[in-house]
Amino acid sequence: VIRIPLWNDQVDQFLNSSFERGSVVQVINALARENIFGDVELSLGRYGRIKLIEDQSIPPLEKIEEEVKKFWEKRGIVEKARKQNKKSRKKFYFMDGPPYATGHIHMGTALNKILKDIAIRIKRQEGYDVFDRPGYDTHGLPIEFQVEKELGFKTKKDIEKYGVKRFIEKCKKYATRYIDVMNSEFLDLGVWMDWE
Repeated sequence: VIRIPLWNDQVDQFLNSSFERGSVVQVINALARENIFGDVELSLGRYGRIKLIEDQSIPPLEKIEEEVKKFWEKRGIVEKARKQNKKSRKKFYFMDGPPYATGHIHMGTALNKILKDIAIRIKRQEGYDVFDRPGYDTHGLPIEFQVEKELGFKTKKDIEKYGVKRFIEKCKKYATRYIDVMNSEFLDLGVWMDWE
């Protein structure tokens, strides 16, 4: 039996990301769209049956996530974990290969950062003093491409008409626009690196 909160978009997203696309997700989404509540039992073929029960006592997932983040922040959990082995003679240096700061994180960026965070946590659990430094790639064609798209440019001549210096300044502003957004999104994933 799985107890679930009231159906909402958050539940749909959770279920879609938790199960392979297929009949179970389609049925669950159909139930959500139709606002059919109550006990629902689904057959999983040779894997048995699953019973979904509406449970209004469970807070929405976003509320649970916020409570966990508040708990970590209030008790300084992240900093304690990062500093627990500062006096260790065993050192592990981790310089993160940075993503381009061109927008919100995507699934590939999220997976990459989560896997790196796992490696760092393992080293901490093994007693290493871990130096972890994330960063961002804020130069080059991806930034220029996004700015060209934002300005509606079709050719390099458009940049010359706009003014190369002006274009470079626009690229510099764009390059730093998403750093705080991405930092926040990585923190939402529970990635414990030195974001300062």
